[in-house]
Amino acid sequence: MAPAVTVTAGQEPAPAPAPQPEPTPAPAPAPAPSPAPAPGPESQVPPAPAPQPTEPAPAPQPNPVESSPAPQPTSQAPPAPPAPQTTSDAAPSPQPAPTTFSTSVIEPSSTSSSAAEATPTFTPNGILPYSLTYSPYNDDSSCKTMDEVMKDLKEIVAKGIKVIRVYGTDCGSVQTIEPAAKQLGLKINQGFWIGPDGVDSIDSGVQEFINWVQQNQAWGMIDSITVGNEAIIAGYVSPQQLLGKIGQVKSQLKAAGYQGQVTTAEPAVSYTTHPELCTGPELDYVGINSHAYFNPQQSPETAGQFALDEMALTQKTCNNKVVFVTETGYPSAGNTNGNNVPTPQNQEIAINSLLKALNGYGTFFTMYNDFWKAPGPYNVEQHFGIINILQ
Repeated sequence: MAPAVTVTAGQEPAPAPAPQPEPTPAPAPAPAPSPAPAPGPESQVPPAPAPQPTEPAPAPQPNPVESSPAPQPTSQAPPAPPAPQTTSDAAPSPQPAPTTFSTSVIEPSSTSSSAAEATPTFTPNGILPYSLTYSPYNDDSSCKTMDEVMKDLKEIVAKGIKVIRVYGTDCGSVQTIEPAAKQLGLKINQGFWIGPDGVDSIDSGVQEFINWVQQNQAWGMIDSITVGNEAIIAGYVSPQQLLGKIGQVKSQLKAAGYQGQVTTAEPAVSYTTHPELCTGPELDYVGINSHAYFNPQQSPETAGQFALDEMALTQKTCNNKVVFVTETGYPSAGNTNGNNVPTPQNQEIAINSLLKALNGYGTFFTMYNDFWKAPGPYNVEQHFGIINILQ
């Protein structure tokens, strides 16, 4: 979900006056590309990597912890931080040569969950996504109530999903998503959405999140922490500013009792352009948002291999550090982009391609269509929902 700035699908967009987007997290809810305020991984690790000929870098151990809500993908969200976008309209990242990259990234952490082991009829060989993105916005950009959030999360659990990624703490999500997820046994990849207001704009959300988790002794439900979603590709902050804030947040979390992993989410091109983002100690693993739709040379059939290629390219750039797909998906409607024709059928083809290639080991964008977001330059930001494919 992504805005015109080349942000990739993961950006958190801020709900539009009317429904507005942003995927690269939408403010929070959003686009596999789109504007902003919508809320996004940590201690727990995703399912075993898909079998591949290449040996992946050793995966870091996830820490159990509970987390809170966040901004959303691609579209623009309401008063909260911008939601992440499904994918960036930005220049496509360099195309790596096809490779059989091993998808083992962060090891899945053992966690008990009340989530039902439902198996979607569409997914290949019963493969389920490791996690799904979720935004707490209604189609009219209003914030969902606790009851509405609970209803959504129950449906997600019924699909057999055990981890959700939220892009921020907007919409009061720490007080709705966190409690509902805890009650249902869902883990959270908690995100802190960084938008045009800069890195310090997340400070109050980080503290609110820490307070809730400590009061509820919920660190065990926190799968991971993602500081920023496509903030670099969007031009909101510099690599130095982002790394400084990540270091600060890691220190706060550690002092509060969190022992899990911390990362950021960017398209592969952000890392190849700014290797310093991932070659230092700030990121415990590298999070990439990969969307074949935004690359006109790709197609629904090649979505899975495209993600593997971007993982391999990123891992090489980042000194063999563990890489995890923090956002990927495909639109079911919108404009044709080269070989990419967004239809329900092609979305199903692309999602199955991704599930097979990654063996489910990634974060898929997104559970529901984000009509609260703006359509975006390709008119796809509202159409990344995959609930029908998981039925």
